[in-house]
Amino acid sequence: MHNLIKFIIISGLCLPVYAQTISTIFGNVEENNPVILSLMECNAMERLKHIDQSGPQPYFSSGFPSFSRYDHSLGVYALLKRFGVTEKEQIAGLLHDASHTVFSHIGDMVFHNGDKRTASYQDSIHGWYLAQMGVDGILQSQKLGISDILPDNHEFTALDQDYPDMSADRIEYNLHTGIVLNDLTSEDAEAILAALRFDDSKWYFIDPLPAKRFARLSTYYNKSFWGSHSNSALYAITATAIKRAFALGVINRDDFHFGVDQDVVNKLSLAEDKQLIELVEIMSNFENYYRPADAADYDLYVPVKMRGIDPLVLHDNDLVRLSQLSYDYNNELINTKRFCKDGIYIKFVNINNKDVLSSIKALNF
Repeated sequence: MHNLIKFIIISGLCLPVYAQTISTIFGNVEENNPVILSLMECNAMERLKHIDQSGPQPYFSSGFPSFSRYDHSLGVYALLKRFGVTEKEQIAGLLHDASHTVFSHIGDMVFHNGDKRTASYQDSIHGWYLAQMGVDGILQSQKLGISDILPDNHEFTALDQDYPDMSADRIEYNLHTGIVLNDLTSEDAEAILAALRFDDSKWYFIDPLPAKRFARLSTYYNKSFWGSHSNSALYAITATAIKRAFALGVINRDDFHFGVDQDVVNKLSLAEDKQLIELVEIMSNFENYYRPADAADYDLYVPVKMRGIDPLVLHDNDLVRLSQLSYDYNNELINTKRFCKDGIYIKFVNINNKDVLSSIKALNF
């Protein structure tokens, strides 16, 4: 199957020859670079239109807003282009999420053990995945190989930085999430971007007020969304269902790596296995099946990845951390670090099938 995909891409069937207006969360981008346009329309990127940024939430939480990994990737690309980085880094940014499995970060629970669950599974397979999808065939026209556009390239300082610094990826998904969840308007996001600079391999703000508004998004979502009990419980139940589906052959590794969210939801929902049927029922009403717990009595411990940002701010002709300029944000950042270091504990309730409960608890390592 993957060789066929590669042949189609290399043979030029997804190579547009005309300029396009690309719609992003930050406005329209006029694009006439045939390589960029080809990448935007090839199979690796088209698939991301059906992979949700938030994982399983939009499929099992009524009314939960969604946005795709494709839209996020276009946003990252638009930021990199706006701030004038190299074409090679723009390509890396456009493709940086192509290797996400169905339900986005669910692979971190399915394949990673212990503290490694805070690492990104998709990062560990990124180069392999792009090769499987034939992306190298498009890159050849620019005399590039897959190894040249991997996001962890030390030259790509706009795309990737270690915490607590900003990066194009973190800037995009914080602002994008804020807009999708109605915590920001597009005008708010633009005001934040207007105060942002990228120079000498550093992202920084020229004004502490938009810096604080942006940074507070990262700490707020770190605790209330990405690392919340609700999100973690649904991820754990969904990961358990996927592992069960793997064992039964209901889905396979190709479904997981190369398929799309809704197809896997459908396969899980049509399964006739008693445990899978119950797991899908729990996923569909997951808020009724867990409660926050503590270390004294819990079923599942979930490590939380630190996503709180401490941006650099231009102050008296020097770059200093926002936490050095704002006492209250410094406290907020300390609390977020403590929250992530402690992780969260979950107790599952109303699950009478002991085998189902045991399989969820088995995610502990």
